[in-house]
Amino acid sequence: MAWSGDWASLWHGSPIRETPPAEIRSGEALYFLAFVILA
Repeated sequence: MAWSGDWASLWHGSPIRETPPAEIRSGEALYFLAFVILA
């Protein structure tokens, strides 16, 4: 899953601001939340 590496990179590499990057807002956040819920 390519998004997992990008998410980890953004999550640990850069601080979370009030408005997350468009890439996360678009849909990757949904996959991340689904992964957490299913896990």
